[in-house]
Amino acid sequence: MTPNPAIGVGDALAGYLNDSRVAGTLREGFLIGGWVAMWRPLQVFLYDWWPIRAEARLFDRPSGMPVRIRYKSSAPTGRLRLRPLPQAGAPS
Repeated sequence: MTPNPAIGVGDALAGYLNDSRVAGTLREGFLIGGWVAMWRPLQVFLYDWWPIRAEARLFDRPSGMPVRIRYKSSAPTGRLRLRPLPQAGAPS
């Protein structure tokens, strides 16, 4: 099994055309096209993931911080009244 489908197509086409000069040209064309198609994914894998990893580590740092919520004792209670949501299909 070939790692790139374009290489496999080029090999199959070369075998079908009995390794003629046209088949060799098409085979190399598919090989080059396959590498061009793989260029961006390889670039992301090799080089562009470093900033993504740095940003992920930056966002992971606050997740380990302890959080404490303090309520003021002088805050009035019962000021916020929530209404229940209407049921699906029921008239509002």
